[in-house]
Amino acid sequence: MKVIKLLFQKMRQYDPKMLWMLAANAVSSALYPFIWVLVPAIILRYYKSWELWQLILLLAGAGILAMLFGFIVEWLQGNYRMRMNTVRYNLIHDLTEATLRMPYGNTLKPDMLDRIEFARNTVSNTQQGAGGIMLRFLPLFGEILAVFGFIGVLSSLSPWMLLVIAVLLITHFWGYKTIANVQEKAWQAFAPYWRRVYDMTNISHDPLRKKDILLYNTWEMLKTYILGFMQKFLEMYQSQLKTETKVGCLLAFVDLLRDVVIFGWVIVQFLNGRIDAATFVLYTGGLLSFILVMQSLARNLAEIQLESVRFSNYIKLMEEIDTQIAADKASTTAVSETSPDIEIRIEDLSFTYPNAEKPVISALNLTIPAGEKLALVGENGAGKSTLIKLLCRLYRPSSGRILMNGIDIWQYPEQDYFKKCGVVFQDAIIFPFSVKENVTMGDENQHEAYTKAKEQSGLKDIVDALPKTDETSLLRILDDAGVELSGGEKQKLFLARALFKESAHFLILDEPTAALDALAEKELYERFATFTENKTSIFVSHRLASTRFCDRIIFLKNGTISEMGSHDDLIALNGEYAELFELQAKNYRAEKAKNEFEGDLLGGQDG
Repeated sequence: MKVIKLLFQKMRQYDPKMLWMLAANAVSSALYPFIWVLVPAIILRYYKSWELWQLILLLAGAGILAMLFGFIVEWLQGNYRMRMNTVRYNLIHDLTEATLRMPYGNTLKPDMLDRIEFARNTVSNTQQGAGGIMLRFLPLFGEILAVFGFIGVLSSLSPWMLLVIAVLLITHFWGYKTIANVQEKAWQAFAPYWRRVYDMTNISHDPLRKKDILLYNTWEMLKTYILGFMQKFLEMYQSQLKTETKVGCLLAFVDLLRDVVIFGWVIVQFLNGRIDAATFVLYTGGLLSFILVMQSLARNLAEIQLESVRFSNYIKLMEEIDTQIAADKASTTAVSETSPDIEIRIEDLSFTYPNAEKPVISALNLTIPAGEKLALVGENGAGKSTLIKLLCRLYRPSSGRILMNGIDIWQYPEQDYFKKCGVVFQDAIIFPFSVKENVTMGDENQHEAYTKAKEQSGLKDIVDALPKTDETSLLRILDDAGVELSGGEKQKLFLARALFKESAHFLILDEPTAALDALAEKELYERFATFTENKTSIFVSHRLASTRFCDRIIFLKNGTISEMGSHDDLIALNGEYAELFELQAKNYRAEKAKNEFEGDLLGGQDG
């Protein structure tokens, strides 16, 4: 009932006209079958006493009435189905908004991702979940009214016959419910695979991956994985089909038995003269319509119950996310601190990923004074990116805390904290909007800040060379003439996006130069040293040479601070940092010598 009540609330909220359409359709569709049940019986009863014109008038009137009801039912049902989409689209919108607002840590939980995909299916599919329930509302209420009407018409029939029909209805309901339960079990069993099938299919369609798919003939491998999931689905479906066939055969036998008993009894009553021809036609026509309506009612009730179970997953997920969001809000306080000077203090910080045994960050302590430029370096897997996500308030620590100006960052209201942070992530993405929209992220009124961010990041020259400059669309999703930026150009755009946030006095650059060559990297470092002046900043890099301009360097290893100090201090320490720095410098010198030799060789050939 909770599911049905919620759906009616959503219908009333998003499109109230659907409710009166249901009511009008119920009355119209309930009356429609009685026309051709009652009219033949009336004709047989009164054809001797009525004039011909009266009979013709009755038939014409019945025909017109049937056409009118048929037209009304078709118009109401067609209009209702179109309006159903309004409710479904809003439910999809609500789910999308909830998943965007939910704690970011949920993205680490595969079961939560599966539940989100399952919930999305229950509202995006027109035949299942919310759509399936609303679709079956259309015939349901008319069938309920029709059942009561037929009981009234057939009330003079033997009570035993009505009891037999009731038992048969219960049998059909059991059968349809059994089939629905088998379908639901199969759907639930396949639920963990839906997301994987969806993701693998998207990979195979992704234009950015097509180069690798073509050059390495990866399609065969992708097809193997996708077909593997489909094979699992086929096995589940075959098992489901066997049960459906058995139950279907049983119901067919029950229907045969029903027809023999009920219609045989009516024929015997007629042959023995207990009922006249008009009553015989009324009973046979009425019983046939009554049985068909009862069967349809039983099927719709069973299917509504099934779809209610599916849609309840959506409701539970939304309630859980709302509870999580409310818990996060309850843990925040009204922070009045507005100082542009940002000091970060990390106290006994530990973090372990779900289902992992070892912590990625372990009992880490660190203080970053206001205005300091801090470099975070270390080998892959050291925990650098995880620490950045913890600092960004995306992951909640397993233990310990992070303080900004003496206040736990989880006590700040979410948006207030995010306003203080300007971040360029390693895996930042381009949106299919204009260049300006990609930088301002919707806040386009700050023209001065946008211009400044372009110049500081080095994006201005790139934008000026584009066909429509700032209004040039990126990617070819919303605009077929969209532009694809190079790796280095993307990094400058991401940098401009972070710098545009003038409220951000805590800057984090997570591998911002990964796609840049050495010269472009040097230019960006120089810019970075300028525009981070007086701002607390963290710079994550795998190129240790870039850390020289930083005030302090943290060498992270296995989630803890292995070495800390300035570049000169760490070189003098002659530890792991110095060893890795020397290795990178050696590789760089070898690459440089190779390039110079090839340049001299080509120069000699030209001469």
